[in-house]
Amino acid sequence: MSDGKRRNYSEKEDVNLLRQVLGDRPFEAQRGKITGAWDALAAKLMAEDSFPRLKLSRKNAQSRFDKLVKTRRQESEESMATSGVSEEESEKALLLDELIELVDDHNESVCAAKVAVALKRQRDEEASATARRLAMETLGEDQERSPQGKRLKREELLNDMLLELKEKELQDKREARELMAAQREADREHMLALVQSVSKSIVDLISLSKKD
Repeated sequence: MSDGKRRNYSEKEDVNLLRQVLGDRPFEAQRGKITGAWDALAAKLMAEDSFPRLKLSRKNAQSRFDKLVKTRRQESEESMATSGVSEEESEKALLLDELIELVDDHNESVCAAKVAVALKRQRDEEASATARRLAMETLGEDQERSPQGKRLKREELLNDMLLELKEKELQDKREARELMAAQREADREHMLALVQSVSKSIVDLISLSKKD
């Protein structure tokens, strides 16, 4: 089968792809520019003499990367669930571990940004509703009340509302930071447990070999 028709990727092709992804990080591109980032990545790989594949489109490069990430995640989960001895990690595996961490960090940041936008929209809607309510209440006040008294009461209510919204905004920001910190801590604990498991397996293997 010719290079142009073959579908399976070699180890070298995967490593070259992962190196380029690590360098370019197309998954971090802004919305609307992701396709262009993957197009540029595929073009760079095709321009390299060391890249064996004769054809590589943006779609194929992105699809292959997603598949490699998915497979590596499954392998990591399986290794955590078993007590078997893990083989020495290849460059491909190490690249994938680093890229998975970067992808997860980026996804967390995007998620936190979306939450912040949603909270801001909610605060704006609440502020608008409160302002309308205050306006209606002001218009409905007893007409015998002096104009100066009505103006002072309205300003006092508006100041209280703004203070309350500001406090809520600060609380929302604190909660968003705490959520991201908790997620990063959980990821670090997961990787630490994985490393400890692999290290123990290697030590056990060395001990068994010495007994033999």
